[in-house]
Amino acid sequence: MKLTGMEWLVMVLLGAWFAVTVVYQLLLRRLMPVMARWDVFRVVPSWHLYPEVPRALRLYYRDRDGARQAGEWREIPLRCCNLPGHALFNPELFAPDAVASLIEFLCDAVRRADPPPPARLVQTVGWQGVWLRVANEPQPAGTAARQFEVRQQALAPGSPEERVYASEFLPLPQAKGVA
Repeated sequence: MKLTGMEWLVMVLLGAWFAVTVVYQLLLRRLMPVMARWDVFRVVPSWHLYPEVPRALRLYYRDRDGARQAGEWREIPLRCCNLPGHALFNPELFAPDAVASLIEFLCDAVRRADPPPPARLVQTVGWQGVWLRVANEPQPAGTAARQFEVRQQALAPGSPEERVYASEFLPLPQAKGVA
């Protein structure tokens, strides 16, 4: 079978497109700025098999007892380890991704040029979802209220994390257990 010039051209273009797509998936972090500038029509697909928590946000909470003494900050992990099989089956991925999306939604509401007043902010889906996740953490005996805080991970090693949002101390629903 002899190929014509046009058939060769189509094969080379499709082969190049396939090669660029594979390389882009393997080196996604390094090539993303380059592709954003050169792939104007978004011809090269981007499959994020292992998405990260947006903006490297972290969720912390602390408890306050009846004597109004605040405890230490504790982190709620939002991401479990990624294993090769998780691309095909990862049932425990949904809950951390949902909480990460709620945190991102909350941070977007806080960082807008015209942020909503605190009374309206606590009525947003993001705030309510994050509070529900924080309030359902095990409560030590004597806990009267809980506060949560969202921090953005520092870009430079050794730099402190930046506080994005901190709630007031809020009363907790009935105790679910003792930590």
